[in-house]
Amino acid sequence: MRSRPQLVRSLSLSFFVALVFASGAFAEAPIPIDYDYGDSALSLSALGAENPVEFQGRLTRPATMDGVHPIVVLLHGRHSTCEGPFGETLRWPCAGSEQPTPSHLGYDYLAEALANKGIVVISISANG
Repeated sequence: MRSRPQLVRSLSLSFFVALVFASGAFAEAPIPIDYDYGDSALSLSALGAENPVEFQGRLTRPATMDGVHPIVVLLHGRHSTCEGPFGETLRWPCAGSEQPTPSHLGYDYLAEALANKGIVVISISANG
């Protein structure tokens, strides 16, 4: 069962994808489209969340976008959320010189394989 933060992320990304499709923002080359709204881009305090939520991911699309394409959403993360000089941590948001773990890149191999089969893939980090 999805938590409310995951559901909100999924709905937000669906909206993002709809905007991208409507704007005709796709190039002919099969390139990934990264987005990063930061580690405090989304507040779910109304749902009881104490910390801000990261909003980062990658959209990978087929080389040609003629016609309708199915969409797959991948949610990756919930292990170490920050990487720093003293190793990995589970805190959120990251502190000091720590950097967020790029969880959304963990399934790049799968996203590329699916895009080669005509499927649009959205991969979301699950930090926060």
